[in-house]
This record gives sequence, structure tokens and C-alpha cells, in this order.
Amino acid sequence: MNKSWFIFFLVGWGLIFVFGPLSWQSVQAQNAQFTQFQQALIQTNPALIGMSNQIQVQFNYRRQFIASGASFETPMASLIYPWIKQQNKRVAAFGLSFMQDRTGEGGLLSTTGGLLTGAYNLYIGGQATRRYQPIVSLGLQAGFFQRRVNPDVLTSGSQWNGQTFEQALGLGESYLTSELFNASRGFPLFNAGVAVSWTDLCGFPKAYLGFSIQNINQPNVAFFLRIPPCRFSLV
Repeated sequence: MNKSWFIFFLVGWGLIFVFGPLSWQSVQAQNAQFTQFQQALIQTNPALIGMSNQIQVQFNYRRQFIASGASFETPMASLIYPWIKQQNKRVAAFGLSFMQDRTGEGGLLSTTGGLLTGAYNLYIGGQATRRYQPIVSLGLQAGFFQRRVNPDVLTSGSQWNGQTFEQALGLGESYLTSELFNASRGFPLFNAGVAVSWTDLCGFPKAYLGFSIQNINQPNVAFFLRIPPCRFSLV
């Protein structure tokens, strides 16, 4: 069983490094991030979930103001379940998370979805009894999200009467037609990560270093033609 999981993660990472560079861009993607990234492991790096012996239930919330009456609001709930075998050895871990990201006054833009995460651990030099055991974790992640614009809170210059916006008036924007604009879009998402940790004899990590790639498939998440770049994180 362990060999099958190893082959699965090895093939997954192989595909990433073969096809991933074909679409990487040197610009930044705008993924939801939390200040305490170590408390949002699934969102930070899928490999990090393989570093703990405990079952974890995490609740995260972010509210970041960007303008008068407008802010980012991001609630997220996650479950992490480690697979532990013989003598406290962490073979792998599995995670499930749900998140909603709301942006703009009145929830103008919202993104809702979930992620399935898996991480497989490789013990360097076998499961030794030395003080600090190096472990390499390989993580893969897949999910589906729905992004939606709330047309009820959109305004345009055509609704301005000199003092205020009149919602009863039409937007008067030709590009907001059904042929050019779709108020809702669903898309799959694939991420990957790798992490190296040094654990004590009890299995608790004392230090770690990780790297992740998100938006590997670069889905079209915009309501007009636009492809998001890959996002990289180093922790």
C-alpha cells in the first residue's frame, strides 16, 4: 500500500515539473492568504499537513479593509487526518477544506469552493532513532470553486444623477451582455507542495522548509478572457 501511494505522488510531481513550466508566468496571483499561515496549512502548502500526528480541525477568518466600506472577508474550515502506522510513523495525511472569499461592498465578488489534499511522507535513511529525523513530505491538492459577481450591487456612470447613484436606472454598459459577460464561473484547481521537516523522537517537527505551487492548471477564473498565473510560496 505504501508503494502505491509513493508511486501516485511521484507521478503527480513528475507531471507538474514536466508540464508546469510551460505555463508559468513571472507575475503574482491573488490567492486568499491568512496572516497566521501556519494555522492554515492546507491553504499555504499541501505538503505541510503531513507534519503532525494529531487530527486537526481548523477555523480561519480574515477581514482586510481595502477601501471605505469594502473589504476582503474569508472564512475557512479545514479537517486534517494523519495516517499513522507502526511505532508512531506518519505514512501520510489527508485534508478537506471549504472556503468562501468575499470582496467589495455588499459582496460584489465571491469565490466559494473546497479542496481535497493528500501528503505522503518519505523518511530519509529509514525511520531512525537519532535525535532529529529528516522527513520529506510530498503534497498534492485538487478542488473546485465557483466565482460569482453580484450584479445587484454593480453601479456605472449611467446611474449617476449628479448627487447619487440611482439603482432603478440601467447600467448602460454594452459589455455586460450575456454574450460577453458571465456572472458566474466554475473552475477546477490543482496545487502541489513539498516540505522537509526535522522531527524529534516523539514525532514533533522542530524545523521545516517548504515550497508550493498553486494554480498549476491556470484555470480561466475571470468573467472575461483572462488566465491567472501560478503562485509560488516558500515557508
